[in-house]
Amino acid sequence: MKTTSTLLLLALSCPVFAVSVNTGGSIVANQGLFTLVSQSVTFNFNDGLLPSANGITYTGATTNVVTGNISSVSAAPPNDTSAYLTIGPTRGASVTITSAYALDYLGFYVGSLDAYNYIDLYMGNSLVAALTGTQIASIGGFSANGDQGRGIYVNIYASGSAEHFDRIVMRSTSNALESDNHAFRAVNRSSTTVVDSPVPEPASALLLIPALLWMARKRASR
Repeated sequence: MKTTSTLLLLALSCPVFAVSVNTGGSIVANQGLFTLVSQSVTFNFNDGLLPSANGITYTGATTNVVTGNISSVSAAPPNDTSAYLTIGPTRGASVTITSAYALDYLGFYVGSLDAYNYIDLYMGNSLVAALTGTQIASIGGFSANGDQGRGIYVNIYASGSAEHFDRIVMRSTSNALESDNHAFRAVNRSSTTVVDSPVPEPASALLLIPALLWMARKRASR
């Protein structure tokens, strides 16, 4: 099932830059929403660990990945009974995601947004864009008041080469920023290095590559 997407060009704190942001994803039973963007790779945290694969590395605390609700600390995104990423003072106030290649797309499923949630995009040490929970919630048509019944899939696109990014900082000054099913797309993508998701972990998705190459050689030999 697909959800409705609403496109908005969001001007951010850096007046020169803007990123395109919309909402919309595909529902997977008991795991919430996944990206619909092709040539992206998804991390779903289902192994309970901070990911490191396909050139993407998460840096944070081991306690940032949880399952279920933790009283006064974290609430799972709606309809998501799988493991997810939680960010806040109690479990780890920030997580940094670094990429070995430039990215032009970031997607994630997020629940119970609050005004004290933040997503910062960087290229090297230069801030490209900064989004608040209030801005993201407004794109979804609701307020960032921590409503645990609200969950949306957020798609962030670089509007041009000046907005490409290779580092993301997800942070929250209070408990908590809860998200799942993070998706990334490289600028110079190839079907042999970045595999369409949305559900497999990147490490699992890479197992498809030898089979695809074998099929291509088989067709070429006919």
